[in-house]
Amino acid sequence: MHFSFLLFISVLIVTSAKHLRRPVKRPFEDDIIVYESDIIVTYNATLAKTLVQSGQVIRGVRPTATLDNTLRWPQNKVGKVIIPFMFDRLFPKGPSIQMIYSALDGIADSGVVSFANRTNETNYIIFSAVASGCWSYVGFVGKSQEINLDPTQGCMNFRSATHEILHALGFWHEQSRVDRDTYLRIIWSNIKRGYENNFAKRTKSNTPITYDYSSVMHYKANVFALDRKLPTLIPIKPLGAIIGEFPLMSAKDTLALQLYYMCTSGPRMQIPKTKRAWCTTDCRCWKGKGQCKKDSECQPDLRCSRGVCTK
Repeated sequence: MHFSFLLFISVLIVTSAKHLRRPVKRPFEDDIIVYESDIIVTYNATLAKTLVQSGQVIRGVRPTATLDNTLRWPQNKVGKVIIPFMFDRLFPKGPSIQMIYSALDGIADSGVVSFANRTNETNYIIFSAVASGCWSYVGFVGKSQEINLDPTQGCMNFRSATHEILHALGFWHEQSRVDRDTYLRIIWSNIKRGYENNFAKRTKSNTPITYDYSSVMHYKANVFALDRKLPTLIPIKPLGAIIGEFPLMSAKDTLALQLYYMCTSGPRMQIPKTKRAWCTTDCRCWKGKGQCKKDSECQPDLRCSRGVCTK
């Protein structure tokens, strides 16, 4: 769905149910709000304990963890993932809201998730600009789920909005991948003291997509640097690759989102080969992807035509 700027001005600037505050002392990896349980599952128990003690993660279990062990937002009755959203009453009006709508449209172009103006839904995203920093929860938490974009800290831009929304959809940072040491050299001597844990590696990944320097989820070369003129992250494959500077979702970001959300029973374990069917009744395909054999193998509202899902 592509949104009309004129339509939402009088509809969506609504009063939030509470004054938003950052729920941790200092977010993990600078902008991630996450529960202890998810650090244990995705990283390790030792790191989780350290982060709880330093006030960087929320103690305990993510509220939705007992319902779903993944971080995906749930599908509705017809198999669609439609995420309601709203704006805090203090969110800057005009261009800032237009920018959020553009970021949502860009993510919705993946074909596997969409966004809708909140009416009375229990679970939704609320965009705020009143707390300190740029931050988001990772994955579906339930009820009112904040994304904060602090304009005083350079957060009110398309890249930051897209980055934080993808966190909310269940994505971690690219540089924390299991295989990152093959692609990045960490300059530990230039990392600010007390920030070393932000360079921990995960032990599991969302999707099998190969490492992506161009990902909108990748941090800049001088993140958490003592001397910001020098890097903390050096790309090595190839040496000198640009990281953390791209404002749009990369092709791999889009594919990762598609693979993560396309299946009702979970993401595919490997990317299908060209001649292998992508589509089944259990793992439906999005627009333009093949090869399908019947309409029931396509996402709702699509049909199978000449082997691909289409309108």
